[in-house]
Parts: sequence; C-alpha cells; structure tokens
Amino acid sequence: MQAEDTLYAGYYSDALSILSGITATNNVESNYLSYYSLYAGFMQYGTLSGSDSTTLYNLAVLCPAEAGACVHQARALYNYIYNAHLIYEGCNGGGGVSYRMAPTGLAQQQNKQWDVGLYPNPADNAVTLVSKNESEVLNVIIKDMSGRTLLQQSLKTSGFMANLELPLANGAYLATITNSRNEKLIKKLLIAK
Repeated sequence: MQAEDTLYAGYYSDALSILSGITATNNVESNYLSYYSLYAGFMQYGTLSGSDSTTLYNLAVLCPAEAGACVHQARALYNYIYNAHLIYEGCNGGGGVSYRMAPTGLAQQQNKQWDVGLYPNPADNAVTLVSKNESEVLNVIIKDMSGRTLLQQSLKTSGFMANLELPLANGAYLATITNSRNEKLIKKLLIAK
C-alpha cells in the first residue's frame, strides 16, 4: 500500500465514523448524510458514479444558510474532483444558489489571479483552504479583531487543498494568507461551534 493510499484510507475511515453518528431527522442532517456518503465513496474508490456526481452537484448549489455548512464542503469536493471552477454566488431570494460555469478563457484568466477560499466559513474546529494552485506553501496568520496573533502556521496544499485545525473560541477573526511569491490575502474567518 502506497503512502497516498494510506492517507485516503484514513479519510475514508473518518468519513465512515462521521456517518455512523448522523441520524437524518431534518433536511440539514440529510444533507450531511449525503455529503459524507459521497465523500467516503470518493475516498474509497477515487471517483464518483454519474448519479453520485449529480447528487454532489445538487448539494453544492444549495444555500449553506438553509442547507447546512456541508454545502461548502460539497463545493470544495466538486471543484477538486472535476476541476470545474464553478462560481457560487450568494443565495437568491428563493433560497437557491445562482451559479455558472466559468468559460475556459475566463477560467484561465482567473487562474492567473491567485486566490484561496476558506471552507466552511463559519467553521468550527477546522477549515479547509482551497487554492487555485495544486501544490504550494501557504503561510497563515490568524488574528483577533484587536490585532493579536492567535495562530501562525505554514501549510502545503495537495490537490489544491490544505486543512488547518482551529483551536479558537467562537468569534470573528482575520486570516492573512501569504504564498511563496509573497502574494497576500486577508480573509474574514468566523468560528461558530
């Protein structure tokens, strides 16, 4: 077994563990059940069937405020698997999410402009950083609103993503993210446990 297989086996095991604790008594819990089932399947097989792909897409285009924070995870997973560069805009009045596929020329143009997304946001104990670059080193500094540094860590993205544990209390924070080319972003991060 290769090191990568062992890593995915750990994610698969984690997903199964989470699944065993979910009882779908409402729509949000049903969405979490769907997401972690899809995630476990992808970690186990490295791909999704056509119907699972459609289910993931349908979950990714929901409104996180109504459908649960797992929508952010579904978006990150969909973009990771299909490298589709879907753009998820704010929720409209009907509760859905408007979305569009970026045209190839626009996607290439957007890839030249560096960006990192934080999902889910609000987060609880961890956040996933999703970069436009498949593999890069990111330096992350998280400060409270008074400017006090609470967390500083260097992460390496793999497959466009890196996970960051957040030992922080509920509240609003600023995350400063810098890459190896000294490009810097400041993102608002909310913690809600």
